[in-house]
Amino acid sequence: MKLIAIILTAAALAPSARGDEAHWLDATFSGMGGWITLNGFPILETAQPDSGFVSQLVTGMLVDGENTLAWSAVTPASTIEQELPATASIQLFAADPESPRPQGDPGRPLFETTLEPRRKIDFFPAADEFLTALVGTLESASGPARFEMIAERRFALGLSIGDPSRHVAADPVVLRHARLSDTLVLAELHLVDSINHRQVVFPNLKFLPGGGSVDLARENAGQGRHHLGSGTFDQLWIFGSAAEGIESVDLGMLGIESFATSYAGSETIELETPHRWAWQDGEDLGEFPPDDPRRGSLLAFLKELHTTVSKPDPEEWRPFFQTKIRDLARATGREPDAMAEDYFKFFKTLTTLDEWDLEPLAPGRLFIVGLNQRVLRVRYVDSEGPLISVPLPKPGEGTRDRFSIPLYLSLIDGEWTIVR
Repeated sequence: MKLIAIILTAAALAPSARGDEAHWLDATFSGMGGWITLNGFPILETAQPDSGFVSQLVTGMLVDGENTLAWSAVTPASTIEQELPATASIQLFAADPESPRPQGDPGRPLFETTLEPRRKIDFFPAADEFLTALVGTLESASGPARFEMIAERRFALGLSIGDPSRHVAADPVVLRHARLSDTLVLAELHLVDSINHRQVVFPNLKFLPGGGSVDLARENAGQGRHHLGSGTFDQLWIFGSAAEGIESVDLGMLGIESFATSYAGSETIELETPHRWAWQDGEDLGEFPPDDPRRGSLLAFLKELHTTVSKPDPEEWRPFFQTKIRDLARATGREPDAMAEDYFKFFKTLTTLDEWDLEPLAPGRLFIVGLNQRVLRVRYVDSEGPLISVPLPKPGEGTRDRFSIPLYLSLIDGEWTIVR
């Protein structure tokens, strides 16, 4: 039943030709898990690194003025340990309101970002300048570098990374170097987060003049190993001992590959749209804490809604869904009456089943979340609800499934209203 409901919704939301632009959010998570919200409305949430894809019409979530797109992504340990490919992309488009969008022409891009947890950073040589020498010297801000002799046979190079996008992510994999003038033994690599005062040390390393790779596996870390796995490092230090008589040590190439275990970000997108949605006129619900006095009226509304939708006559449901359907029709360029017909035709087919009924209302299992200041998401802790059916036979199949209607509510003119 859930599959049928999803297919119906996709068809009902398909925009028809009109003068306004349709807005779509496309996102893919591969090798990563994460979530995306738009003005607080959930767009995608995937815990598995191989199941995250969405292409969703989001016109009804966008407002005239500032819109906030937020995201978070996590790279699972299995991806890091096996060094598997991982990436996430998030794109917002304004498109011709014909559906489906022509293949290869998703529309006019409004925002795009790509998250790649594996970072390959070339410190020098580099095309741009983002390094500052703390100890030692740089021929220019893009390299090469000369170590400073800090004691007899003891050399050091300290670099501050000014560009946050070049900071070393919290799970380093390998350091690569070349054109080192003399061997450094008993060397140490120190990764430092100067803002949060965190440091990780990789001891007992050897840097060869011909260059090579230095393994930075977690098990090879010494002091500060517990700092691996979160955040980034904005300083890189190399200490090492050279042979007797060496007066200077030069380095021509330096790079690090690392994995970011988590990302979080947001973007404010300014838009001009002709629409104002019902949810924008809802009361400010704030954090809606458990002792909010409006919870009593919300529970009363849910009881009335549940009692009504338990009945096998969808015409009695209509007043509860008219605001949602009207806004969806405006967002997709359809006539509200035509869209309502699509919805209630499906509901009538569903409720003709002899076994039609909802699960009993369970107030103790309600899970109420504020998506933004004016919209609540109401469901059960363990499932959709309270509008979730008893197991029903799937047409033409021997299996059973539950039908559910997600609930997004605002308090408009003192009345709880289904807005999405």
